[in-house]
Amino acid sequence: MKKTLLDRKYIQDYILLIIGCFIYAVSVVVIADVDVIPGSFLGIAVALNKLIGTPTGVVNLLLNIPIMILVTRKMGVRVLLYTIFIMVTTSLLIDVLTSVLPKLPWHNAYVLALIGGILMGIGAGMLIVAHGTMAGTTAMTLLVQRVVKNVSFGNILIAIDSLIVLTGTLIVGDWKAILYSLLYVVSTSKVMDLMIWLGGKLPYPYQVNTDKK
Repeated sequence: MKKTLLDRKYIQDYILLIIGCFIYAVSVVVIADVDVIPGSFLGIAVALNKLIGTPTGVVNLLLNIPIMILVTRKMGVRVLLYTIFIMVTTSLLIDVLTSVLPKLPWHNAYVLALIGGILMGIGAGMLIVAHGTMAGTTAMTLLVQRVVKNVSFGNILIAIDSLIVLTGTLIVGDWKAILYSLLYVVSTSKVMDLMIWLGGKLPYPYQVNTDKK
């Protein structure tokens, strides 16, 4: 019986992971034409690429390696395996969806940033509920929340990602993009908070500040 319950829990995880990855990928396609400076370590990598030409993917990977080592040590191998699954799946889906999804009829950057942020919050929130991360600042937020337990996941993420957006803006010098970027970051983080709260109503609630088991 114990094995059956465990198997069912993993099946539930992967259902959430697959749906979350799809919504996450759609959100990336939505903001493709908006000058959003992304949060997370990707934002740093993008800013450095524009400033000194460093390869975005390599810098993003190098920044993520130490944080994922820490997350694995503190929260277990499952988080690492799910995160790898998320990164591979979303990368493939983004490429596929970019070529098949029609462009939205709205061309207002604020509307697209808001829609993209909401979709990203739904998708990313489902991934967190399923015990995964998107690496970068979501993984860092999990570690911070183990210490700062009275602050919501979304609020911690807003603080970290906003700092990255501001830093990226200073590096790139594109002040117009900061408004789109902050709208995107705040809407994403708040919707993630809602999804994590709803995740607590599932049969196996996910507590982001629990100790490694």
